[in-house]
Amino acid sequence: MPIVTTVEERMLSKINYNGILKPYMETKCHEWTGKPDKDGYGRLQIGKKTPRAHRLAYQLWVGPIPEDKPNVLHRCDNPPCVNPEHLFAGTPDDNMKDCKSKGRNRGNYGVVNKAKTVCLNNHPFSESNTLIRKNKSRSCRTCSNANSKKCRQRKKETSARSSE
Repeated sequence: MPIVTTVEERMLSKINYNGILKPYMETKCHEWTGKPDKDGYGRLQIGKKTPRAHRLAYQLWVGPIPEDKPNVLHRCDNPPCVNPEHLFAGTPDDNMKDCKSKGRNRGNYGVVNKAKTVCLNNHPFSESNTLIRKNKSRSCRTCSNANSKKCRQRKKETSARSSE
């Protein structure tokens, strides 16, 4: 077996070119066969760093990742794919829009939390007991007041100890 030396040669040795063909894609995925990370993306050890394989593929076969578009996204929505035709650069906002458009905003926390009728301490999310923040998230007024009171008490105790 020949010795593989360059990053590109190492990348090429870990790609299965006969990956899945998504119905909305014209070409098959080129799937990473090396060890995936916890999110299913390929990783390649380069010195002390282990960048994601799809980001390396973009840099090797498309070009530098633009500073104003730091995310490398998948048109195919397949994390192990390193096919340069399936990759595009985008902003974090583009990434979130892409997630939403493909129905994979993991956890869909907003919908789940909106359906809750009580907080973790079983206080009702009623009109009078719900705080709505600037970012449109909500919290329990009773719990928020109790936490603020505890915080003020701790500050008071800390300042009393430091003045002794």
